[in-house]
Amino acid sequence: MRSLLFFILTIIQFNVSAGEISKVFGNGVFDTVWGSTLKDIKGVFPKGKVEKYGEIIQFVVKDGRSVLGLKRDKKALIRFAFDSEARLSAVGVYFDGDDFSTLMSKLNTLFGEYTKPNAGGYLVLEWPKDDEVTLTLSLLPSNFSNDTVFSIEFSGLTKPSTSKEQLGF
Repeated sequence: MRSLLFFILTIIQFNVSAGEISKVFGNGVFDTVWGSTLKDIKGVFPKGKVEKYGEIIQFVVKDGRSVLGLKRDKKALIRFAFDSEARLSAVGVYFDGDDFSTLMSKLNTLFGEYTKPNAGGYLVLEWPKDDEVTLTLSLLPSNFSNDTVFSIEFSGLTKPSTSKEQLGF
C-alpha cells in the first residue's frame, strides 16, 4: 500500500512541476509581467510606439539587445501584444531571417525539440506548452527579405466571466 501511495504521489509531483520554459518565462520577460497594462509597459519602455489593428493593440519597441546569445540590429523590434482585456499576453522578438536555424538549434538545446511544425505557407515551429507558456519560432516574409520572430505567449491570465447572452448567443 505504501509503495502504491508513493508511486501515485511521485506521478502527481512530476505532473505539477513546471518545466524549463515556465521557469524562464513564466513570470514575464524584459522586466515586464504577464497581465501588465499598456501603461505599465510604457513605463519600462518609454520610447515605444502603440500600433492598433482594429481592436488589437500592440506596443512596438526598437531594442537591439542580445537575446538568447544572439546579437540583434539596434533597430530590431520587440512587439508586446495584449489580449481583448488589454493585458500583456505575448511578446515577439525580431531577428534577421538568417538567424532562424541558429535560434532553432539554441531553443532545441535549451527547451527540447520543437513538436509542431506549421503545415501552412510559413515556417512556424512550436515547443510544447509548459504551464501556460508557449514558445514559437517563425520565419515570416518582410519587405525585401524575411524576419525571424521568437514569440513567447502566456495563456494563464484569469479568464473574464461572461455569458452566452453577453456574447450574442
